Amino acid sequence: MAKKKDVSWIPYSKLKQDILEVLKSNGYISSININEEWKFKVLDISFWEKNILNLRKISKWWQRIYVKWADIRQVMNWYWMSVISTSKWIMPWYKAYKEWIWWELMFEIY
Repeated sequence: MAKKKDVSWIPYSKLKQDILEVLKSNGYISSININEEWKFKVLDISFWEKNILNLRKISKWWQRIYVKWADIRQVMNWYWMSVISTSKWIMPWYKAYKEWIWWELMFEIY
């Protein structure tokens, strides 16, 4: 929302790294660097010139929103891209669509 090109010093976690890899594979992020110079790891991110217009977080720690395979058409029609958490880890909706499983809808970019 601040329209910055580079973001640094994000505390590292495997979940954050995998979400950023999904965004990188879809063209929202140009590079992800893991900085290990300090006692703990941090992430440094560089964005492309095109900005993410709207990002809406769906599942929260107090309320998980699950979508079944049959309801994926609503996600496809309403939003341009959704990031899904499955039993096989984090992936965009179009890769999870091929599998017949329940998903946790993490966030949407539109």
